[in-house]
Amino acid sequence: MTSAPQPKLGPAASPAYLTVGKRCHLTVTATNTTGGDVKLTSFLLRFPKGTGEKDLTDSDQDGLTVKSSLPARQWRRHKAPLPGTALEVGLKAATHQGVNVKNNGKIDFTVEMPINHTPGTVQTTVAQNYPNERERTCLLPLPKMPTGFHVGNFRPTPWTIKAGESTRVTWEREIPKGVTVSHDLYYSTPNGTVPLLGIKGTTSDFITLHHHALFTLITHVTPPSQQSAIDARLTTFVTLTRPHLNIGPPATLKASHAVNLLHTPRSNTGELPGYSRYDERTAPITGQHFTCTTDGLLLATTEAPHRDCTITLTLHLGKTPDDPRPYTAKIFAREEENLLLPVPAGHIVTLKASTDRPEATYLVALDWRPLGMGGMHPISS
Repeated sequence: MTSAPQPKLGPAASPAYLTVGKRCHLTVTATNTTGGDVKLTSFLLRFPKGTGEKDLTDSDQDGLTVKSSLPARQWRRHKAPLPGTALEVGLKAATHQGVNVKNNGKIDFTVEMPINHTPGTVQTTVAQNYPNERERTCLLPLPKMPTGFHVGNFRPTPWTIKAGESTRVTWEREIPKGVTVSHDLYYSTPNGTVPLLGIKGTTSDFITLHHHALFTLITHVTPPSQQSAIDARLTTFVTLTRPHLNIGPPATLKASHAVNLLHTPRSNTGELPGYSRYDERTAPITGQHFTCTTDGLLLATTEAPHRDCTITLTLHLGKTPDDPRPYTAKIFAREEENLLLPVPAGHIVTLKASTDRPEATYLVALDWRPLGMGGMHPISS
């Protein structure tokens, strides 16, 4: 038996938990990670209404407010009762053709509502509809915590390290009288998620990392007179400036098909300041030095916008600015030309550019794509 297809846009909710007896703002977000555009006709949240631990609110739709930053001409704010004791809130497209959500795009709405007075976990349903397709749904559990409980400020110290260095995570919490609280802490590795032991109160032991790591803190909360714990989940991330490549024993890396190293955008990536596609210039570049903290690819683009001169662009790659035997790449361009240079971490790239016509306008753009998390930045001559 095959399972029902999941919604195309992955849903998430914030904050990590709601507090009973308070009027809360719940934001539901859907992110398109399909690799292509998706047309959506509705994005909805359905939940039970009542006073119990499995109900979200005891208010009817008149006590709810639905807001969104998305254009009202495209998306209608929606709230309505459902058969039985349930409510539906969210967004509906203004036309039956739907609204296009681009790859990596997001849509979201916020519902303001009073949370009922009984702690528990509510199993809400996220529903998405598309033109000429069946509705897709999934469950989205929402924890309701007792009054006076708090967990937050979950963070690593330090949050960025080199491979082989150590970090630890800390958090804050407030526990009301009679409430039992425990924590489980996990972090990601190339071989899967593993538990991190050694929790002392609200601090973990130091842990040595060799790869980027996602840390997940699951807080189990058991209110008085209840048997089941309510779980709240917080996440944080530690980045490594030069992570180790995980290839496993034996130390051989093989690829039988295309290897996509740069599919996911990283931090410290993109055009370098002063060298974008809008930074035209007339003066020659006589030797600007750049260095980087991780391996990466430098794409140099040059063009004479008016096609009235020839540009000479040279990139020297060496271990120092005065390396006597640098690797040299050079192009001559009148129309747009590109030069791709692999750059090892810690090396120096020296840029030179000039035209055969003094005072002619030309373009030099530099785009940095790291294989890790490190940036490329200029250094003085």
